[in-house]
Parts: sequence; C-alpha cells; structure tokens
Amino acid sequence: LRKRNVKRAGGGLYLKGRSTDRGCSKVKRVYVSVAKVHGRHGCRFLAKDGRLARMHGCREPVLFRMLGTTRWHLTLHARLPHGIYRVVVRAYDGAGNKERPARGRNMVRVQIT
Repeated sequence: LRKRNVKRAGGGLYLKGRSTDRGCSKVKRVYVSVAKVHGRHGCRFLAKDGRLARMHGCREPVLFRMLGTTRWHLTLHARLPHGIYRVVVRAYDGAGNKERPARGRNMVRVQIT
C-alpha cells in the first residue's frame, strides 16, 4: 500500500493496491482498516456506517473486505474530519495465514485535509 493509492473521493476514501503470496497458497481475501490515531490514548476506527467509532484500543480494528484479491480496490463512503489517519491492509491466504502489518508495506499514515 502506498500513500498515492489512498485518495480522497467525493464523500470518502478510495483505496487500491496489490497483494501477493510467496508460498504455495494464493491470496484468498484482503481487508482494510482506517483509524484516526490519538497519540497514546487509542484509535477511532472508521465504522461500517461511515462514522468514526468511539475511541478504544488500536489492536481492535474494524475491518472492511476489499473487492478483489491480488489486485484490489474499495471505496469507503465516510465523512472524515481533518487529521492523520492510519490505513492498514491485511491479506489472508488459502491456508488461513494472515499478513503482519509493517509500515511502508501495508501500513501508511495519510493526512486528510
């Protein structure tokens, strides 16, 4: 995931990218979470209704399933206040293994203005 692949679109965000699996299995599904980070206090994740949820731990994300597997995209309709957001993409392969988040590979910080 790269910053240029996260764009503000009308009333929300448009995300696109690619995922691959080095092992024997193919990418089965891909999920994304969008969070407004509040320092050490926690995160407010984008919820299914397009609003930011109440603040809670950053390790309990709200996940959206992407359209596609090796090449994926998703438009999230949401009203996002100005600030810095963390977008994390996680892929699962056919064996059930899930990708670990790593800054620069599948985690980016985006400024929404």
